Amino acid sequence: MHPDLEAIRALDAEDEQVRNLAAALAKAQALEPDATAKVAAAKAALAAAQAALDAVRAAERASKRDTEQYEQRRTGAIRALEMGQGDPAAAERQLAQVTVILDDLETRQLELMEEAELKVATLAKAKQVLADAETALAAAQSAAPGQVRALAEQHHVALARRTAVAQTLRAEILNHYELVYLRKGRALSKLDRSGACPRCNTYPAAAMVAEARRGVTLLVCGGCHRWLDVTVG
Repeated sequence: MHPDLEAIRALDAEDEQVRNLAAALAKAQALEPDATAKVAAAKAALAAAQAALDAVRAAERASKRDTEQYEQRRTGAIRALEMGQGDPAAAERQLAQVTVILDDLETRQLELMEEAELKVATLAKAKQVLADAETALAAAQSAAPGQVRALAEQHHVALARRTAVAQTLRAEILNHYELVYLRKGRALSKLDRSGACPRCNTYPAAAMVAEARRGVTLLVCGGCHRWLDVTVG
């Protein structure tokens, strides 16, 4: 293997470690803000669930008041008929109308009772979601600082290792590596079993691959311009 290829492979491995640690650090740093956002969303959902239940309870009270009023009207119509007061036909019509309205009110009250049961269940679920979110937030607030510090230290060490490995490469090789890395996120590609660069599906000339495998030269992909790892296995 060409000695510079070995260093390029080492640098690629260090870059992968740096990327992984950076992603883990970003995730740890987002734990508390994410948990805080979830608590805020849970509180909003709880408030909405409570408002929905309050609206149903208000409708139940209004329906109950209407029922009481029409019950009084029905009682008055029945009394008028029993005592022979006023116009019997008018009393009969009033009684019939009130009976229909009371039937509708009874149906509405049953519907409101069912709706209230659903709203109560939704409210209970919202309370549990909020409790879970607050527990998660407390855990994040407790664990996140230490986790962030540890990952930041590991990331710092990985960057130092990466710098040390980079310094072992000749300037022209490192410059090409860094340029491709900045543009493509990865500066090394390992030939697949068919002899192609898996990043861009370009096939380098067999003679060039053979020379690179003998350690005579380094090989750059003609398609994506990454350094090529020509090692077998």
